[in-house]
Amino acid sequence: MRAETFFKKQALIIILSIIITASISPARAEERFVLGYYPAGVKDRLPAENLNFTILTHICHAFIMPDADGSIFYRENFLYPELVEAVHKAGRKILVSVGGGGGGKAVESFAPVAADRKLRARFIKNLIEFCGRHGYDGIDFDWEYPRDSVQRADHATLVTELRQATNKLGRPFLITMANSANLDSDKIFDYEKLKNQLDWFNVMTYDFHGHWSSRAGHNAPLYSIESGSDHTGIQYLMKDIGIPPEKLLLGLPFYGFLLNAAHINGPSDGGRYIGYNETILKFAGGGWNYHWDTVSLVPYMTDDQGTQLITFDNPKSIALKCDYARVSKLRGVMIWALGYDLLEDKQPLLETVGRKTWDTDTNR
Repeated sequence: MRAETFFKKQALIIILSIIITASISPARAEERFVLGYYPAGVKDRLPAENLNFTILTHICHAFIMPDADGSIFYRENFLYPELVEAVHKAGRKILVSVGGGGGGKAVESFAPVAADRKLRARFIKNLIEFCGRHGYDGIDFDWEYPRDSVQRADHATLVTELRQATNKLGRPFLITMANSANLDSDKIFDYEKLKNQLDWFNVMTYDFHGHWSSRAGHNAPLYSIESGSDHTGIQYLMKDIGIPPEKLLLGLPFYGFLLNAAHINGPSDGGRYIGYNETILKFAGGGWNYHWDTVSLVPYMTDDQGTQLITFDNPKSIALKCDYARVSKLRGVMIWALGYDLLEDKQPLLETVGRKTWDTDTNR
Protein backbone atom coordinates (compact mmCIF):
# COMPACT_ATOMS: atom_id res chain seq x y z
CA MET A 1 0.00 0.00 0.00
CA ARG A 2 1.38 3.44 -0.89
CA ALA A 3 2.27 5.60 2.13
CA GLU A 4 -0.04 8.43 1.16
CA THR A 5 -2.96 6.04 0.63
CA PHE A 6 -2.38 4.51 4.04
CA PHE A 7 -2.15 7.90 5.73
CA LYS A 8 -5.27 9.17 4.01
CA LYS A 9 -7.20 6.17 5.25
CA GLN A 10 -5.87 6.80 8.74
CA ALA A 11 -6.95 10.44 8.56
CA LEU A 12 -10.45 9.45 7.55
CA ILE A 13 -10.59 6.85 10.30
CA ILE A 14 -9.70 9.50 12.89
CA ILE A 15 -12.39 11.86 11.62
CA LEU A 16 -15.03 9.14 11.54
CA SER A 17 -14.00 7.63 14.85
CA ILE A 18 -16.49 9.76 16.76
CA ILE A 19 -18.82 6.78 16.43
CA ILE A 20 -16.25 4.38 17.88
CA THR A 21 -15.07 4.17 21.48
CA ALA A 22 -11.28 4.27 21.55
CA SER A 23 -9.45 1.87 23.85
CA ILE A 24 -6.68 3.67 25.72
CA SER A 25 -4.16 2.34 28.21
CA PRO A 26 -3.12 5.59 29.91
CA ALA A 27 0.18 6.22 31.64
CA ARG A 28 -0.36 6.55 35.37
CA ALA A 29 0.24 10.00 36.81
CA GLU A 30 2.92 8.95 39.29
CA GLU A 31 5.11 7.31 36.68
CA ARG A 32 6.14 10.33 34.63
CA PHE A 33 4.97 13.87 34.05
CA VAL A 34 2.72 14.65 31.11
CA LEU A 35 2.31 18.41 31.18
CA GLY A 36 -0.05 20.20 28.86
CA TYR A 37 -0.08 23.92 28.14
CA TYR A 38 -3.64 25.17 28.15
CA PRO A 39 -3.93 28.50 26.25
CA ALA A 40 -6.86 30.63 27.35
CA GLY A 41 -8.16 30.63 23.77
CA VAL A 42 -8.99 26.90 23.73
CA LYS A 43 -11.56 27.14 26.55
CA ASP A 44 -14.60 27.11 24.25
CA ARG A 45 -13.59 24.06 22.21
CA LEU A 46 -11.82 22.16 25.00
CA PRO A 47 -13.53 23.02 28.30
CA ALA A 48 -12.03 21.93 31.59
CA GLU A 49 -14.46 19.05 32.02
CA ASN A 50 -13.16 17.45 28.81
CA LEU A 51 -9.49 17.32 29.84
CA ASN A 52 -8.12 13.79 30.12
CA PHE A 53 -6.55 13.53 33.56
CA THR A 54 -5.90 9.84 33.15
CA ILE A 55 -3.06 11.05 30.91
CA LEU A 56 -2.27 14.60 32.02
CA THR A 57 -0.44 15.14 35.30
CA HIS A 58 0.17 18.90 35.12
CA ILE A 59 -1.44 21.88 33.40
CA CYS A 60 0.24 25.18 32.56
CA HIS A 61 -2.49 27.80 32.14
CA ALA A 62 -1.20 30.34 29.60
CA PHE A 63 -0.69 33.32 29.87
CA ILE A 64 -0.48 36.14 32.39
CA MET A 65 2.10 38.90 31.82
CA PRO A 66 4.15 41.37 33.83
CA ASP A 67 3.19 45.01 33.55
CA ALA A 68 5.86 47.68 33.63
CA ASP A 69 4.98 48.69 37.22
CA GLY A 70 5.34 45.16 38.60
CA SER A 71 1.62 44.41 38.50
CA ILE A 72 0.07 41.48 36.61
CA PHE A 73 -1.76 41.87 33.33
CA TYR A 74 -4.10 39.28 31.83
CA ARG A 75 -6.74 39.35 29.16
CA GLU A 76 -10.43 39.47 29.90
CA ASN A 77 -11.11 35.80 29.15
CA PHE A 78 -8.14 34.40 31.09
CA LEU A 79 -9.48 33.59 34.55
CA TYR A 80 -11.08 30.16 34.55
CA PRO A 81 -11.76 28.89 38.09
CA GLU A 82 -13.46 25.79 36.71
CA LEU A 83 -10.12 24.75 35.18
CA VAL A 84 -8.30 25.03 38.51
CA GLU A 85 -11.11 23.15 40.23
CA ALA A 86 -11.08 20.34 37.64
CA VAL A 87 -7.31 19.91 37.91
CA HIS A 88 -7.38 19.68 41.70
CA LYS A 89 -10.42 17.43 41.73
CA ALA A 90 -8.40 15.01 39.58
CA GLY A 91 -5.48 15.19 42.04
CA ARG A 92 -3.23 16.98 39.56
CA LYS A 93 -1.25 20.25 39.67
CA ILE A 94 -1.79 23.48 37.78
CA LEU A 95 0.72 26.27 37.22
CA VAL A 96 0.11 29.68 35.73
CA SER A 97 2.44 30.57 32.84
CA VAL A 98 3.94 34.04 32.74
CA GLY A 99 4.95 35.61 29.45
CA GLY A 100 4.62 33.86 26.11
CA GLY A 101 6.08 34.21 22.66
CA GLY A 102 3.58 36.67 21.25
CA GLY A 103 5.48 39.91 21.73
CA GLY A 104 4.02 42.98 23.42
CA LYS A 105 3.69 42.79 27.22
CA ALA A 106 4.53 39.08 27.07
CA VAL A 107 8.12 40.07 26.30
CA GLU A 108 8.62 43.82 26.68
CA SER A 109 7.72 44.25 30.35
CA PHE A 110 9.94 41.46 31.65
CA ALA A 111 13.19 43.38 31.22
CA PRO A 112 12.34 46.59 33.17
CA VAL A 113 10.65 44.64 35.97
CA ALA A 114 13.49 42.11 36.29
CA ALA A 115 16.12 44.88 36.23
CA ASP A 116 14.77 46.87 39.17
CA ARG A 117 15.01 45.50 42.73
CA LYS A 118 11.79 47.17 43.94
CA LEU A 119 9.82 46.19 40.83
CA ARG A 120 11.05 42.60 41.13
CA ALA A 121 9.93 42.46 44.74
CA ARG A 122 6.53 43.91 43.84
CA PHE A 123 6.12 41.50 40.92
CA ILE A 124 7.10 38.48 43.02
CA LYS A 125 4.64 39.52 45.74
CA ASN A 126 1.91 39.92 43.12
CA LEU A 127 2.69 36.51 41.58
CA ILE A 128 2.49 34.73 44.91
CA GLU A 129 -0.74 36.51 45.83
CA PHE A 130 -2.21 35.75 42.40
CA CYS A 131 -1.48 32.04 42.82
CA GLY A 132 -2.92 32.00 46.33
CA ARG A 133 -6.05 33.89 45.34
CA HIS A 134 -6.80 31.74 42.29
CA GLY A 135 -5.55 28.36 43.48
CA TYR A 136 -2.48 27.80 41.30
CA ASP A 137 0.25 25.46 42.52
CA GLY A 138 3.12 27.45 41.06
CA ILE A 139 4.62 29.62 38.34
CA ASP A 140 5.93 28.70 34.90
CA PHE A 141 8.20 31.36 33.38
CA ASP A 142 8.10 31.83 29.61
CA TRP A 143 10.27 34.87 28.88
CA GLU A 144 11.05 34.62 25.15
CA TYR A 145 13.77 35.77 25.45
CA PRO A 146 16.33 37.75 27.47
CA ARG A 147 18.19 39.73 24.79
CA ASP A 148 21.63 40.26 26.29
CA SER A 149 23.89 39.36 29.19
CA VAL A 150 22.25 41.93 31.47
CA GLN A 151 18.75 40.56 30.88
CA ARG A 152 20.12 37.03 31.21
CA ALA A 153 21.40 37.85 34.69
CA ASP A 154 18.19 39.69 35.64
CA HIS A 155 16.11 36.70 34.56
CA ALA A 156 18.10 34.40 36.86
CA THR A 157 17.81 36.91 39.73
CA LEU A 158 14.03 37.11 39.29
CA VAL A 159 13.68 33.32 39.41
CA THR A 160 16.04 33.06 42.40
CA GLU A 161 14.23 35.71 44.39
CA LEU A 162 10.87 34.10 43.64
CA ARG A 163 12.24 30.80 44.97
CA GLN A 164 13.54 32.50 48.11
CA ALA A 165 10.15 34.11 48.69
CA THR A 166 8.17 30.92 48.13
CA ASN A 167 10.47 28.95 50.46
CA LYS A 168 9.00 31.06 53.27
CA LEU A 169 5.43 30.02 52.50
CA GLY A 170 5.64 26.74 54.39
CA ARG A 171 3.99 24.83 51.55
CA PRO A 172 5.12 23.38 48.21
CA PHE A 173 5.33 25.87 45.36
CA LEU A 174 6.38 24.78 41.87
CA ILE A 175 8.63 26.99 39.74
CA THR A 176 9.38 25.91 36.16
CA MET A 177 10.33 27.57 32.90
CA ALA A 178 10.02 27.06 29.17
CA ASN A 179 13.44 27.11 27.54
CA SER A 180 14.88 26.80 24.06
CA ALA A 181 16.53 23.61 22.80
CA ASN A 182 18.93 25.55 20.60
CA LEU A 183 22.61 24.86 21.18
CA ASP A 184 23.41 28.45 22.12
CA SER A 185 20.64 28.90 24.69
CA ASP A 186 23.20 29.04 27.52
CA LYS A 187 23.91 32.52 26.17
CA ILE A 188 20.23 33.36 26.75
CA PHE A 189 19.71 31.68 30.14
CA ASP A 190 22.01 31.31 33.14
CA TYR A 191 21.53 27.57 33.53
CA GLU A 192 24.10 27.28 36.33
CA LYS A 193 21.87 29.39 38.57
CA LEU A 194 18.52 28.31 37.19
CA LYS A 195 18.96 24.55 37.48
CA ASN A 196 19.21 24.86 41.26
CA GLN A 197 16.11 27.04 41.56
CA LEU A 198 13.67 25.36 39.18
CA ASP A 199 11.69 22.18 39.71
CA TRP A 200 12.09 21.36 36.01
CA PHE A 201 12.53 22.77 32.51
CA ASN A 202 9.84 22.55 29.81
CA VAL A 203 12.15 22.15 26.81
CA MET A 204 10.73 23.66 23.63
CA THR A 205 12.04 20.98 21.29
CA TYR A 206 10.27 22.54 18.34
CA ASP A 207 10.37 25.70 16.22
CA PHE A 208 13.69 24.61 14.75
CA HIS A 209 12.21 25.89 11.48
CA GLY A 210 9.00 27.74 10.69
CA HIS A 211 7.41 30.44 8.59
CA TRP A 212 10.34 32.77 9.40
CA SER A 213 12.91 30.36 7.92
CA SER A 214 14.37 30.63 4.44
CA ARG A 215 14.61 26.83 4.36
CA ALA A 216 11.65 24.47 4.69
CA GLY A 217 13.08 22.37 7.50
CA HIS A 218 11.09 20.32 9.97
CA ASN A 219 9.43 22.02 12.90
CA ALA A 220 10.60 19.38 15.38
CA PRO A 221 12.89 16.68 13.95
CA LEU A 222 13.81 13.99 16.45
CA TYR A 223 17.17 13.70 14.68
CA SER A 224 18.86 15.84 12.05
CA ILE A 225 22.09 15.71 10.09
CA GLU A 226 22.34 19.40 9.22
CA SER A 227 20.71 21.39 12.03
CA GLY A 228 19.16 21.32 15.48
CA SER A 229 16.88 18.53 16.64
CA ASP A 230 15.16 17.17 19.72
CA HIS A 231 18.11 14.85 20.29
CA THR A 232 20.83 17.49 20.00
CA GLY A 233 18.87 19.88 22.24
CA ILE A 234 18.29 17.34 25.00
CA GLN A 235 21.83 15.99 24.89
CA TYR A 236 23.22 19.53 25.05
CA LEU A 237 21.15 20.33 28.14
CA MET A 238 22.12 17.10 29.89
CA LYS A 239 25.77 16.66 28.89
CA ASP A 240 27.04 20.17 28.15
CA ILE A 241 24.97 22.14 30.65
CA GLY A 242 24.64 19.43 33.31
CA ILE A 243 20.90 19.53 33.89
CA PRO A 244 19.85 16.16 35.30
CA PRO A 245 17.35 14.26 33.11
CA GLU A 246 14.75 14.23 35.88
CA LYS A 247 14.55 18.02 35.49
CA LEU A 248 13.79 17.90 31.75
CA LEU A 249 10.46 17.52 29.96
CA LEU A 250 10.64 16.89 26.21
CA GLY A 251 8.41 19.26 24.24
CA LEU A 252 5.83 17.67 21.92
CA PRO A 253 4.32 20.04 19.32
CA PHE A 254 0.67 19.42 18.51
CA TYR A 255 1.09 21.86 15.61
CA GLY A 256 3.29 22.44 12.60
CA PHE A 257 3.85 24.95 9.81
CA LEU A 258 2.24 25.33 6.41
CA LEU A 259 5.08 26.69 4.29
CA ASN A 260 5.32 28.18 0.80
CA ALA A 261 7.81 25.56 -0.36
CA ALA A 262 7.97 22.71 -2.85
CA HIS A 263 10.40 20.35 -1.10
CA ILE A 264 11.47 19.51 2.42
CA ASN A 265 14.70 21.37 3.20
CA GLY A 266 14.25 23.41 0.04
CA PRO A 267 13.74 27.18 -0.21
CA SER A 268 10.80 28.58 1.74
CA ASP A 269 9.01 31.89 1.39
CA GLY A 270 6.85 32.36 4.48
CA GLY A 271 3.79 30.51 5.66
CA ARG A 272 1.80 30.10 8.84
CA TYR A 273 1.22 28.09 12.00
CA ILE A 274 -1.15 25.11 11.60
CA GLY A 275 -2.65 22.76 14.20
CA TYR A 276 -2.52 19.00 13.81
CA ASN A 277 -6.32 18.94 13.54
CA GLU A 278 -6.33 21.31 10.57
CA THR A 279 -3.51 19.33 8.95
CA ILE A 280 -5.56 16.13 9.13
CA LEU A 281 -8.64 17.82 7.72
CA LYS A 282 -6.61 19.23 4.83
CA PHE A 283 -5.23 15.80 4.00
CA ALA A 284 -8.62 14.14 4.21
CA GLY A 285 -9.96 16.76 1.78
CA GLY A 286 -7.52 15.64 -0.91
CA GLY A 287 -4.73 17.27 -2.86
CA TRP A 288 -1.96 16.42 -0.41
CA ASN A 289 0.74 13.73 -0.35
CA TYR A 290 2.13 12.15 2.80
CA HIS A 291 5.85 11.57 3.36
CA TRP A 292 7.93 10.09 6.19
CA ASP A 293 11.47 11.33 6.79
CA THR A 294 13.50 8.27 7.75
CA VAL A 295 16.33 10.39 9.19
CA SER A 296 14.37 12.96 11.19
CA LEU A 297 11.62 10.45 12.09
CA VAL A 298 8.80 12.90 11.49
CA PRO A 299 6.22 13.24 8.71
CA TYR A 300 5.53 16.05 6.28
CA MET A 301 3.08 16.67 3.45
CA THR A 302 3.31 18.31 0.04
CA ASP A 303 0.47 19.57 -2.10
CA ASP A 304 -0.28 18.34 -5.63
CA GLN A 305 0.65 21.72 -7.13
CA GLY A 306 4.16 21.62 -5.65
CA THR A 307 3.74 25.02 -4.00
CA GLN A 308 3.12 24.21 -0.33
CA LEU A 309 4.50 21.92 2.34
CA ILE A 310 3.35 21.11 5.90
CA THR A 311 5.75 20.08 8.65
CA PHE A 312 4.03 18.44 11.61
CA ASP A 313 3.98 15.56 14.09
CA ASN A 314 1.58 12.61 13.97
CA PRO A 315 0.88 9.66 16.30
CA LYS A 316 3.86 7.73 14.89
CA SER A 317 6.38 10.50 15.56
CA ILE A 318 4.83 11.38 18.93
CA ALA A 319 5.16 7.73 19.99
CA LEU A 320 8.84 7.71 18.98
CA LYS A 321 9.47 10.89 20.95
CA CYS A 322 7.81 9.44 24.05
CA ASP A 323 10.07 6.40 23.68
CA TYR A 324 13.06 8.73 23.39
CA ALA A 325 12.05 10.54 26.60
CA ARG A 326 11.70 7.21 28.41
CA VAL A 327 15.02 5.77 27.20
CA SER A 328 16.77 9.07 28.03
CA LYS A 329 15.25 8.85 31.56
CA LEU A 330 13.64 12.28 31.25
CA ARG A 331 11.01 13.27 33.78
CA GLY A 332 8.41 13.18 31.03
CA VAL A 333 6.96 15.25 28.23
CA MET A 334 5.21 18.57 27.81
CA ILE A 335 2.70 19.53 25.14
CA TRP A 336 2.20 22.75 23.26
CA ALA A 337 -0.68 22.91 23.16
CA LEU A 338 -3.77 21.11 24.37
CA GLY A 339 -6.68 21.27 21.94
CA TYR A 340 -4.53 21.57 18.82
CA ASP A 341 -5.11 17.90 18.01
CA LEU A 342 -8.83 17.99 18.78
CA LEU A 343 -10.95 16.25 16.11
CA GLU A 344 -14.54 16.17 17.30
CA ASP A 345 -14.24 14.37 20.66
CA LYS A 346 -10.90 12.69 19.88
CA GLN A 347 -7.39 13.89 20.68
CA PRO A 348 -5.23 11.41 18.76
CA LEU A 349 -1.85 12.86 19.70
CA LEU A 350 -2.67 13.10 23.40
CA GLU A 351 -4.13 9.60 23.29
CA THR A 352 -0.87 8.37 21.76
CA VAL A 353 1.03 9.79 24.74
CA GLY A 354 -1.42 8.00 27.01
CA ARG A 355 -0.74 4.65 25.39
CA LYS A 356 2.99 4.76 26.08
CA THR A 357 4.62 2.81 28.90
CA TRP A 358 6.85 4.89 31.15
CA ASP A 359 9.68 3.86 33.44
CA THR A 360 8.37 3.92 37.02
CA ASP A 361 11.72 4.69 38.71
CA THR A 362 11.52 8.43 39.42
CA ASN A 363 13.42 8.30 42.69
CA ARG A 364 16.92 8.68 41.28
